[in-house]
Amino acid sequence: HLSDVANLLFNEKHFEEAETMYSHLEMIDVPHFEISQKRGFCLQQLKRYDEAIEQYEKADLMRPDNLWNLTHLAQCYNYIDDVEKAAHYYLKAEEIAPDDLNLQLQTGNCLAKSGRYEEAFKRFFKVHYLNEKSTTVWRAIAWYSLMAGKMEQAERFYSLIETNGGDKNESDLLNIGHMHWINRRFSRAVEYYKRCCEITGMETFREMILADSDDLILMRVSPMDLPLILDLVGL
Repeated sequence: HLSDVANLLFNEKHFEEAETMYSHLEMIDVPHFEISQKRGFCLQQLKRYDEAIEQYEKADLMRPDNLWNLTHLAQCYNYIDDVEKAAHYYLKAEEIAPDDLNLQLQTGNCLAKSGRYEEAFKRFFKVHYLNEKSTTVWRAIAWYSLMAGKMEQAERFYSLIETNGGDKNESDLLNIGHMHWINRRFSRAVEYYKRCCEITGMETFREMILADSDDLILMRVSPMDLPLILDLVGL
């Protein structure tokens, strides 16, 4: 009866109540892969990532080669910024499904976040080769090329993005502005920043600059430049 109720709640997306039911089931039943996996998913939806990881790892001990479980483990480690553990599980998942382009992209993003740029670019370019019109992979290549100091590569892909609608997307305009600022083309940078600000408004633009500040500093932008950017855009 508990199992039926838990599954009904799960299917109806009542994750908090379903998780409570699965917790009761765990106490009265033998360890079961599906219960641990579904309880993990409920906890993930509730943003209780450490507890979700605990459940997914229990499930992983029972079925170590389950693709769905591995990718969700990786996602949870990504959410808590443990990119090394996330990369470990993405790479295990990749061994099972090497031709899954979405998985290749997720793995590449995770590797890039951990500074393993060359491994990430191998996956990004594989996706690009098989799906040349994917703006998602263009954005990943362009951004992480900036992070890796590959300026020509970044410019090539930001040019592709801009000619395919990125001139109307505030995030793309912001990142193209970053690219010009890093290359000390300040007037071009301010042009793109102002276009971004026209879409977002000054307060949101300020928040976007602050959100990117750590990455910009890693890309050798002086912390003193950040208030200067805001002043120039606000003129």
